[in-house]
Amino acid sequence: MSDSIRRVLIVILVLGVVVALFRFFPFAMVFVEGAALSIRRFWWVALLLALAIMLWWAFAPRSSSKDDRDDRRGPPQ
Repeated sequence: MSDSIRRVLIVILVLGVVVALFRFFPFAMVFVEGAALSIRRFWWVALLLALAIMLWWAFAPRSSSKDDRDDRRGPPQ
């Protein structure tokens, strides 16, 4: 499976999970709608999105070869 197809499938899966969560937990939809109208609640949505992005980045698979680690440190001194 190519990377582009895999990325599209991941996006579709994530959107499906979000729709399913809003379907099963309608309070979340009410919260997001209210947050869009009230700045007092909107920062919570922004905070949750930032947390999700941070966790996604933290748990993303990384290559573990020694050559890749050496490249990130820069040229030898």
